Amino acid sequence: MSEYMTAENTVMKAWKMAKRNRKPIKNMLFHSGQGSQYVSNDLPKELTPGNVIQSMSRKGNYWDNVVEENFFKIIKLEMIDYKQYYSISQAKTEIFQFLEV
Repeated sequence: MSEYMTAENTVMKAWKMAKRNRKPIKNMLFHSGQGSQYVSNDLPKELTPGNVIQSMSRKGNYWDNVVEENFFKIIKLEMIDYKQYYSISQAKTEIFQFLEV
């Protein structure tokens, strides 16, 4: 989670956390949509050292994001739509607990 939708604050942080927690294997696919965070120059540089192959859906292929869209729909319905968060820290903590605990 981030206050800003930059590649550094979203995708790059998530990728670094995934590498730390999951240990990606060589020639793994990193599949994403074509959002600005994924097409930034920083992400391919970060993927290359681990020989991770970046894969993107074509424009208009919305079905690629069905799992992602469903994930965010559940979080919004179960956590965000009915609750008021007073800080980013509070939101991060409660959403982390919802997902991981």
